[in-house]
Amino acid sequence: MQASQWVEKIGKNFEPKPQYLIPILQFIQSDAGYLSPEAMEAAARFLRISESKVYGVASFYAQFYFEPRGKNTLTICRGTACHVRGSARLLQEMEGALGVKPGEATEDMSFSLETVACFGACALAPVVVINDQVHRQQTATSLKKMVGDIRARTTKSKPGKTRSARAKKSRRKK
Repeated sequence: MQASQWVEKIGKNFEPKPQYLIPILQFIQSDAGYLSPEAMEAAARFLRISESKVYGVASFYAQFYFEPRGKNTLTICRGTACHVRGSARLLQEMEGALGVKPGEATEDMSFSLETVACFGACALAPVVVINDQVHRQQTATSLKKMVGDIRARTTKSKPGKTRSARAKKSRRKK
């Protein structure tokens, strides 16, 4: 979507007041799945503030993403207890199985791979969270099975592309 289209869409939902910057960013991300450069430009234009201010606020908060995200998010804990119990191997296995590094989405947009410093569930180590669901004491085998099961369900329930062509097109531009 072009910046002018975003300005129109934002204008239908918000007043042009700088205090609405975070809600506008949340709105954009909810609608598009991430904050595109065009959407960031539109937010700045709509609020009559600098793009650097918009980027500064968006980059400060971990909730905002600047790249398209996969339909499913797989987050591996890298805390001490999880590391000691094998999370490094889990991460390595998932990087190989999915073909991505942390912070990236798979080519088919079915998964985003993330890491976190600590979930605070050390007694359950190593911990993996998939789509906000905590999975305890994971092994490479159990994690690969879960990912495979999710992929199978996604393929059965929704033939064809798992994300819009716009998201894939955006990734290719880089």
